[in-house]
Amino acid sequence: MDDKQLENILRLLSIVILADKKVYPEEVDVMSSMIKELCSEIDQNLFITKKMAGDWFRMNRASLESVLQGPYRNDFIHESLLSLKDSPHTQNLHKLILKVSNSDGEFHEKERSLAILAERLWSLD
Repeated sequence: MDDKQLENILRLLSIVILADKKVYPEEVDVMSSMIKELCSEIDQNLFITKKMAGDWFRMNRASLESVLQGPYRNDFIHESLLSLKDSPHTQNLHKLILKVSNSDGEFHEKERSLAILAERLWSLD
């Protein structure tokens, strides 16, 4: 996994967090923990801490919210998903989407839609 793919994953999971327009600390915590775990499983040379992943979300939150509230929201979501389509880790990424989505105790309809769209675009069973 390279830095660009890591950024694409961070962006996608941040979109999941922002999907219902409510951000809970549990969501950011789960995303940060899962990113760290995924990276250590995929590539021992790629170093990211839980804090680094959380900081990435906080630094990019405003710009992501701006795009997600704009007229190109759907295009942005599709592009974000398609940027990871060829990853050999799509099954794991889909599981992360579901974990982050459910981490606040609610599987919001917009989160569910994102999970379904990922499943379709990535041709998962």
